[in-house]
Amino acid sequence: MSNLNQKNKENIVMLQKLTKKQKDKLTEYANKWIQKGISDHFPSKDRVTEIITAFYENAGEKTPPIKIVNSPSEAIALAKKMGAKPEDIQFAWMNHDSGSIAFYDFFYNETNIKGVEASKLLTSGAELGWVLFFEEVCIVSKKPTVYFEDKHCDIKAGTVSVIHCVDGPAIDYGKNNESNIYAIHGVVVDAYVVESPEKITVADIEKETNMEIRRVKIDQYGQSRYLQDSGAEVISEDDFGTLYRKNLDDDEPLMMVKVVNSTQEPDGTFKDYFIRVDPNAFGGLKTARQAIASTWRNEDGSLMFENPDEYCDQLVAQS
Repeated sequence: MSNLNQKNKENIVMLQKLTKKQKDKLTEYANKWIQKGISDHFPSKDRVTEIITAFYENAGEKTPPIKIVNSPSEAIALAKKMGAKPEDIQFAWMNHDSGSIAFYDFFYNETNIKGVEASKLLTSGAELGWVLFFEEVCIVSKKPTVYFEDKHCDIKAGTVSVIHCVDGPAIDYGKNNESNIYAIHGVVVDAYVVESPEKITVADIEKETNMEIRRVKIDQYGQSRYLQDSGAEVISEDDFGTLYRKNLDDDEPLMMVKVVNSTQEPDGTFKDYFIRVDPNAFGGLKTARQAIASTWRNEDGSLMFENPDEYCDQLVAQS
């Protein structure tokens, strides 16, 4: 079973310069296609047939039977079952290619150049998930539900977000689907890091060579728990608390200060709290007092005090 190559390619005329009016439209098109790209809406079977038929007719081919599956991995499995060789399995990304389609959509609607009419096919194709075009069959994948750290995505406002979900797949094709992708704050991780964080161990964290994934694993394990379980070094103990340091390969050290809550718990005990601190504050933290002082920040994120003694003097003045 061979892959159907695109036919009848158009000669595109290069546009040398955009007008101001055209430039002003760019953000509008970018945001329009961001929303289309992350939408999980999937059209009816009749609409799928209409879109796929248009692609085959444009290539001068007869439309074969159309199979709709839940994900790209299921599309691959079906193609192999029907006799496709690995080298023949080449997806058309459709909605996943919305970034490029935004470009074509802009030129189709906002310019008068000829030769981009065929790109109109791509805008309808974005309604679909990934597609395998064969002469004998067309396999169409549904689109996933995508979760973000911030649902609001806007190019002009500078708030384009990263995929993020702490209790399931960030790109979700359905339960136990091989195409699911797990990510926390945009960092792609193995499923167990999200689904079964209790499986994360100190050894698992410390053998992790990817710095960003290691940070996520530490967060999932618990920063304070990791400090204690991994044998972090006690740097300082004073009236302000206990300062811990854990060196990490290819990353800045993890430093936290343990303090005791001054408010008594209902059972009469006083709860310990761990506060993560910037190891580089004040030229490098050496005492718990410095660590606590470093948590006081101005609105712009800079240190409120030039040295930790100023923080201590202020406490004495207020007492």
